[in-house]
Amino acid sequence: MNISIRIVVFLFGVLFIIGTIRLLLVKKIGERYSVFWLVGCFVILVLSVVPSLVDRIAALIRISYPPTLILLLATLLLFWLCLYNSIHITLLKRRITELTQRKAVEDALSEDEKQVSR
Repeated sequence: MNISIRIVVFLFGVLFIIGTIRLLLVKKIGERYSVFWLVGCFVILVLSVVPSLVDRIAALIRISYPPTLILLLATLLLFWLCLYNSIHITLLKRRITELTQRKAVEDALSEDEKQVSR
């Protein structure tokens, strides 16, 4: 990998780390998600400093074209992240439905109590 590309990738990794930490500090992202993104950023930093690591890992698992390994891992991680977020969205929808139903029952009971007290 060309040194200028390595420097650019390294700088992007550092910028992503700074951005993730800022989002965490202003509470725009949760701790769980920030860990995921910080690990990803550190992987980017390591691969920019030691690009031969990808070649070695690809050779170990018999992938003939090393950049394919990066694309494969990125795709798998994105699928995992989509699944993880889908699970959380489903749980949140269930909680919202439950809370809405509880609120409706409480409002109905409150109206009944008002009617009885009159």
